[in-house]
Amino acid sequence: MIGASTERTSGWDWPGAAARFRARFAIRLTVRAGFGLFALASLLCQWACASGQPSNTQQEKLAFEQVSRGDWFAGARLDPYETTAYRLLVDRTQWLEFWRRRFIEPAPDVAFDEDFVVSVFQGTKPTGGFGIDILEVAFEPAGNTLHITLDIQEPRPGQAVDLGETSPYVIVRIRIPEDLAETLDPGAARMAFYQQTDSALLPLEAVELR
Repeated sequence: MIGASTERTSGWDWPGAAARFRARFAIRLTVRAGFGLFALASLLCQWACASGQPSNTQQEKLAFEQVSRGDWFAGARLDPYETTAYRLLVDRTQWLEFWRRRFIEPAPDVAFDEDFVVSVFQGTKPTGGFGIDILEVAFEPAGNTLHITLDIQEPRPGQAVDLGETSPYVIVRIRIPEDLAETLDPGAARMAFYQQTDSALLPLEAVELR
């Protein structure tokens, strides 16, 4: 009788308590798993966004030809910048003025009824061993954007380099294809630059020269 009375007054349902504990534990595991998957998805999204050009945009690659490339030019002092810079040239007057102020030799001929010119400068560097190249040019009609991919070189640790300042640059003429003749207006297009690395394509800030 004493045992029966004690069981009634305690009111503790051991099987029910165990079931409630298991349910709460399962809910906590589910919530934590959900947060973990959300964090992983966020990291993957950030990596994808930082890896280079958007994958869901329609772009057309443009043919281009190198006009000039080097590690120094006579007008380097006219453009006092420390980061990557560019100049877009869309007519003959702009081109001749730009070239005359920065180079000694005569300007190469450019047919601006079919082409336009993009010049990219790496900025003044303390030594040799630096360099810059254009790897790809593409046009995105939906965003009216020119996407330009660059290969930027820097001296390797311990590499023997020439002493003295350099100012690497590359200049290309870009052909406007016939199917984009009515769509692509280089002077009105937005410019987007990217740096190609060993593992990714990274957005790159570039200053426009005037």
